[in-house]
Amino acid sequence: MVSVVSSTNTLTNRCELDSHADTCAFDPAGCCVLSTSSQSRNVTGFHNGLKINDVQIGNVCLAYDCPFDHRTYCLHFCEVLLIPGLGSHLLCVDQLRANSVVVNDVPLIRLRPEQQNREAHAILTSGIRIPLLFDKPISYFTCRQPTNAEGSDIMEFQPVWMTADIPWQPYDPDSRRQEEALRQQIDADYQAPYHQLACFTRLDSTLPTAACLDCLPQVFGDNNNVICGVHSLTIRPMKTSGKSYLIKPDQLARRWRTSIECARRTLEKTTQGAVCDWSVIQGSRHFCPVQYQLEYLRLKTNVDVDVKFGPCKSAEGNTCVAVYATPVQWARAYPLHKESDVHTSLTQLFRQFGFPQCIIPDDAKSLTQGKFREVANKGQVPIHPIEPHHPNQALTEDTIWEGSRLYRRFILSLIILIKHL
Repeated sequence: MVSVVSSTNTLTNRCELDSHADTCAFDPAGCCVLSTSSQSRNVTGFHNGLKINDVQIGNVCLAYDCPFDHRTYCLHFCEVLLIPGLGSHLLCVDQLRANSVVVNDVPLIRLRPEQQNREAHAILTSGIRIPLLFDKPISYFTCRQPTNAEGSDIMEFQPVWMTADIPWQPYDPDSRRQEEALRQQIDADYQAPYHQLACFTRLDSTLPTAACLDCLPQVFGDNNNVICGVHSLTIRPMKTSGKSYLIKPDQLARRWRTSIECARRTLEKTTQGAVCDWSVIQGSRHFCPVQYQLEYLRLKTNVDVDVKFGPCKSAEGNTCVAVYATPVQWARAYPLHKESDVHTSLTQLFRQFGFPQCIIPDDAKSLTQGKFREVANKGQVPIHPIEPHHPNQALTEDTIWEGSRLYRRFILSLIILIKHL
């Protein structure tokens, strides 16, 4: 470090909080430079074209005249950038907080009345409080260049260390990981507010068209099934006969006042998936969530599926494998404990890749009935089995044959390698 003698100029300057700065920066003409380092840094602005090379690093001192106790404090800033012609000094909030300096940078006009107090919009450190001013959108406080007497007499002018006298590292990957871990720990205990809606178990033909919610428990005869947060409710009859949950070309043409051919082409290019038929709903029925059908992608290809049994049980207890293949030379296999668990592989396929246009299995019951069909229907994926007694039409047969051939070649090469060892 090289000592530098300060001048006796006492120009008033501003210390501004810069949320984008990664290191405090000072103008040597407006502060007392105590020492400089032999190291330098290249400083880049918000644009790559704004770049300053070989910027010195040093320790500076500022004089702050407290308006409350009428004392002068010497604010020491270590490991800062010295940029001539900067004008106002720029303070890195994170560098101040790393030295246990409390920075409340929210202006008073942005706070609620109950949050407006003496410690709000101020810098708190070493028993002193530096109130911040607000010149939209910048928060700052006024300071000046100290005199020689103020910089040397530590008994009369109390020194305050704003930043630590250790090498400053603006970027630290460990801090990011610690912040993410703390955020996950805090969010794990958060419970979203629960909203209850009114639910009715049955309807009565004698129910009036308008009823007070306080009387609904007596009307329905149950005190546990009526939970509402509104003051009134109107129940009106609605006719559902003749309505359909899918739009037909003639309906779209009539609504849009266009030709039927144009409406037909529009429906071919769009989708009407995840639509429930509300015209046949009676009484209290729990609807299955349609978000499952909209959550994953829709693949523009067909997927063939087949089950291949192994010669013995594996170490994991698997006896067979579900093989999925497509015309685009893509295949996927899922091990199964038994053939009846093939529906679990279909669920994994939907979640990992999406819903295909259709599933093409052979005529096996495990691939056309039961839970496998339920999972396919839940995603609105049709099942089109191939013609019986024609296994060569399935793409999975070629995939299984090719996979078995590669497996045999791998085992043979492994045996040959072991013999040579």
